[in-house]
Parts: sequence; structure tokens; C-alpha cells
Amino acid sequence: MSSYDDEDQDDMYWQSSKIRTVFNFNDEDDESKDIKQFAEKGRKSLQDDGDDDSLSGFTVVNSESESLSGSVRYQRAGSARTQPTSTFSSAASQSNSRSQASTLSEVKATPQAWSSKQQVSHSTTDTQVLRSGSANTLKGHSSSSIADVVATTATTPTQSDIAKLKTKIKRLEIQLENQSVGSLAVEETIKRMLCGKPYLLESYRNLEDKKYLLKCALACHDGNVINAVIGFLRNSLNKSLFQSTLLEVGGAEQYISYLLQVEEVAEAEDIVSMIGKSDDAAMTRYRFVNAVTQIDNKIQLLKNCRSSHFDLDLNLASDAIHLKNQVDLLQIQQIIEKADVELEAQGRHPIMRVHKRKGTLPDQSMMTTLYYCCLYHYDNEASQFCSPKYLIQRFQLSEAQLQWTAIKTLARLKRWQQLEQLLTGKKWYGGSTKSTVIGFHNVVKLLAHAKATPDIISSYCALIPVEEERLRIAKKFKCTPAIVETLIAMKDRAQLLQLKSTLLPGSLELQKANAALKNSSIKWRT
Repeated sequence: MSSYDDEDQDDMYWQSSKIRTVFNFNDEDDESKDIKQFAEKGRKSLQDDGDDDSLSGFTVVNSESESLSGSVRYQRAGSARTQPTSTFSSAASQSNSRSQASTLSEVKATPQAWSSKQQVSHSTTDTQVLRSGSANTLKGHSSSSIADVVATTATTPTQSDIAKLKTKIKRLEIQLENQSVGSLAVEETIKRMLCGKPYLLESYRNLEDKKYLLKCALACHDGNVINAVIGFLRNSLNKSLFQSTLLEVGGAEQYISYLLQVEEVAEAEDIVSMIGKSDDAAMTRYRFVNAVTQIDNKIQLLKNCRSSHFDLDLNLASDAIHLKNQVDLLQIQQIIEKADVELEAQGRHPIMRVHKRKGTLPDQSMMTTLYYCCLYHYDNEASQFCSPKYLIQRFQLSEAQLQWTAIKTLARLKRWQQLEQLLTGKKWYGGSTKSTVIGFHNVVKLLAHAKATPDIISSYCALIPVEEERLRIAKKFKCTPAIVETLIAMKDRAQLLQLKSTLLPGSLELQKANAALKNSSIKWRT
């Protein structure tokens, strides 16, 4: 039998055997050395041509995992698409020397595999193809040596690959942690939430467990824990069951506070109404509406709030009146603002030329609006919206509110005659007298803050009925004429002598003090 027949039988034996022995090809034969030398020559030739990228992943290695068959194929570096070039067939197996010469000659005859950035990689021939002897499974060049010449891409992992692996590891760690904490008792889960450790609420699927979870959260008195548990119940239960759980276990007040913070007013109203507090539901809606800054929208929302909440509850009837007054005030403020903007632009208002408007009137309080009207429209007729008298009549303001506000504005404008008229009243049997509902001590205080002259302050300080109070107020605001007159009225010689030493020579106060001290008809207190 010829040597070729012996080699064919050997090949058939190894290919048909079920025993796959792993050979160690550390001792390279001549054939693998020749192929490596040829690959090295190809790499050097490409580097000389300046095409460095084509050899970025080109290597030739010996396979230690394939025993009998192999293939040589060319592949673009970094591409998953391969072009098979050779395969082995048991029926067409040739001698080692002939196959080596054929392989080397064919590779040299195909320079396109090098110029198009190809690399040699290992491709294991399917066992079924080897047994069937099919030679056309992969088309191309072939090598019939027992040692498989394999080309693999020696790539280095990029930063993105490392980041992806780290992310995947972190996700797996979290999943493992969740699995470990998912079977904990409710008390242990609450402790982990308080300590900031990982926890898993989704493991509690039973309704009773969820109720007990909420009960334990409320017992710890921690707002963050309570909100987390309530949020879990909200997402895992239907609306009616969730609301009934809050009503049964508790936590509705905490949930309402959270809803108001995130401005979910409709849900807050439902919860408040569910627990039977219609007045709280009305005030919840009102607080939300009152925060609106656009005046037209605010007026409309206030009207809707009144009709949907306040008018339907008899206990809120008085509040409904206040709500109506607020809407009327906003509308009046809009009318006054429109007229005053035009007056200020035209420069026809004398007070506005001296005391500039510092802001807009709409959405201001009732007392601020009254102060504004007293400052700029004190003399207007009572039938006009901007008149203080109209505001007093329309909104039923008290006399004290009018006097306090009017005194501040008239003192600021230095209108002392109008101030005196404001505080002058009629007696029962004719005549006139000065009186005030806020007390003359408050009048003196307002005049002092407005930097009125000492004579004017003294004239109103003398109207304080109680002498000790009058002296205290006079000393507080350093009204010397009032102090001298009060000490004389109190017949306090010691304090008057002490005050005399501090008076300016030739002043009117010093003259009054000397005259009183020389008056023998005054019986001084000892």
C-alpha cells in the first residue's frame, strides 16, 4: 500500500473517531513555522506600504482545541462578517507537503485579502461536514496539515466595554441585594429604611402585610419613611382600596401635606372629603386658588371655588361672604389701577408727582388698598370707587380702621388741618371736641413716626387723659413741651428741677418751668 493510502486511512480514522484527544502543539512542526513566517512577511510588507490599520488585529496561533480539521479564513478587523476561504474534506485529503505548497501558493496569489484589511481567524469545521466529506461547505484556500493554523484578533477592551461591564456588575449586585432583603420582616424593612440601607417594598404583596407596613411606618414618626410607604401603597393598590387603607390605618394627614407640596390639589380634596372634613377641603382649594398671580384667572377661580365648596356648606356661609368681598375688591382694584396708570403717565395727579407709586394695586390687601386711596384719593367723592369713604361703606370697615389709616397718610402728607378735622367731633349739647377711637397715645405714636413737629405732637399728647401715661409717652418720643406741661400738671417739683438743668437757655420750655417754680399758688408734691 502506498504512502498516500496510509495517510488517507489515518485521516479517516481520526475523523470518524468519537474520541477527541486534545493535542499539545507547543512543539511546532515545519508546516506551522512556514505559515507563521509567511504571515510575518505579509505583515511587514503591509507596514512598509503604510497600511498600519490592516494589521491591527492580525495574528497566527496554533489551535489546541481542534484535533483533526480546521480552516483558514480571512476577516476584516473589527467586523463580524467573515469570508470563508478553505475547508478540509476527508475524501479529498492530500499529503502534507502538497497541501502546504498549495496553501502558500494560493495565499500569495490573492493579495486582495491583505489590501482590504483581512485577518486570518480560526474556523472549526462542522463534524457532520467532515463525516460527509463535503468539500464545498466553505469555498477558498485549504490546508491539510493536522495542526490547525488559526488567526485570532488580539483586541484590548475599550473604556466603554469596561463601563458596560461595571454597570452590569452593579445591577447584578443590586438584584442580589434585593433578593436578600426581599424576604425580611416588616420591622426589619422599616429599620433599613430609617438607616438608609437598601430595602424592597415590592415583596409585600398581601393586603394585610401592606397595612401592617403602613402601621409600622407611622409608628416610627419619620416623614420620609411614611411618604415612601404611602407612595408604594398608592402605586400597588387601586384608588378606592388605597383611600380606605389610609382611612383605616392612618396617614391621611401626611399624605395630604405631601399632595399640597406637589400641588396635586384635586387628589388632596378627595382625601380630605373622604375623611369627612369638607371645610378643610374648601380651604385646601382656596389656598391653591389664592396663590394664583394672574388677576383675571384668580377672579374666575375664586368664583368657582365659592360655588363648588363654600356655598354648599352652611357652616362656611360666613367664609363665602369673605370670598365674595375678595372678588369684589379685586375687580375694584383693577378699575382704580387702570385709571391711576393713565393719570400717572399724563402727570395730572399732583400727589403722584411727589410720592411715586411703588407698585401695582391689584391683589393687595384691604388695608393696603385703603391706605392707597387715602394717600392719593382722600378728597374724592364717596360715589367713586377710589374714595376711602366708598371702601368704608362697601366693605363695612370700622371707624378705627379708617382713623388709623387716614392719620398715617395725612401725617405723611403734612395735612394737619385735615387731620384735626378727622379727630374733631361734636358734643351732645353743641360745640366740638377732639376724640378718637384708637386712643391719643396711638395718635402721638403715628405722628412721631411721621416726623411731625414737637408742637403738633405736644398738642395731641396733652389730650391723653391719664397723666402718668401722658408723661411716659412724652418722654418716649422726647417731646419736651409735653413733658414740662405734664410735670407742672402733676405738681412734681423734683422732676421739674431735674428737667430744668437740661433745658436750653432762653427756650420756651425753660421759661415755662421757671414760671411754674416761682408760682407760689401751686402746691407741689413732697
